[in-house]
Amino acid sequence: MDTSEDHLLPRRDPFPQQLSEAAKALPHFSTAYAQLREGANSVDLHVEAPEIMKRFVGGVQFGEDPKGVLFYDSFSNISVTQVTIVYHQGVGSSKTVRVDFHVKHGPLHRKLVARFLARVDTKKYKLPPLRLGRGQGKWVSFRAATSAADVLRQEDSERLYIQFPSIAKEVYFNTDKKSGIKGSGVFIFHNIMELKDTSLQDCRTTSEGNTIVADYSPDRIVFFLKIIKEDEGNTSLEEVGLFLPDLPLKDIGQPNVAQLPETTWLEYVVPDY
Repeated sequence: MDTSEDHLLPRRDPFPQQLSEAAKALPHFSTAYAQLREGANSVDLHVEAPEIMKRFVGGVQFGEDPKGVLFYDSFSNISVTQVTIVYHQGVGSSKTVRVDFHVKHGPLHRKLVARFLARVDTKKYKLPPLRLGRGQGKWVSFRAATSAADVLRQEDSERLYIQFPSIAKEVYFNTDKKSGIKGSGVFIFHNIMELKDTSLQDCRTTSEGNTIVADYSPDRIVFFLKIIKEDEGNTSLEEVGLFLPDLPLKDIGQPNVAQLPETTWLEYVVPDY
């Protein structure tokens, strides 16, 4: 008969211990954002670490968005990386997400090169179920900058605004719902010159005549430059920015992917109270 009383003890939060172990194993760290999505046999993964201009490209581009800490050693000479994902149950509805990145180190061994950790409230973010919890991808370099951002949609209005005071920009576009939304988050972008100010004559296009459109969902808003190639008779989408909210934007709606809403970019003016 098991006389252990461990089940009577309050559950401990595993996140601090996981942080301590990662800091001992890997010398550097950076803020990072992970997108997790259920795949056919595993969880697909995408990680953005704009402070160190690194991106992990797995089997998915965007999904749920927990913010966490990326611990790492060195990204030099890293090609294909093996991924292992584990969830640790915390207090109440919280879980610690741990993602380990390994590379082959000799014929029989693996070397830990990075670890992502995040504490996730599963009432706010639905984590995909883990089956194998394994996958692979690669780390790539990308040039990006970040800005704090505020998002707002008034009651009974379809128009959603996002303001970026630190880069003196704001953008708006129409959504398919009219409920009120207010939140904040981070905006990751490649080139501020692509986020064109507008004019009355050209209020929805860049100076080259290509439209910036928005693909939105509760966990992210992606801005694409819609490039029309008249000589080839086709259209392509090139990512120019990504907004990640601190908390999911519930009831934001869902766009028609075949006709994403066009955006209007303006100069942000600080309100004069």
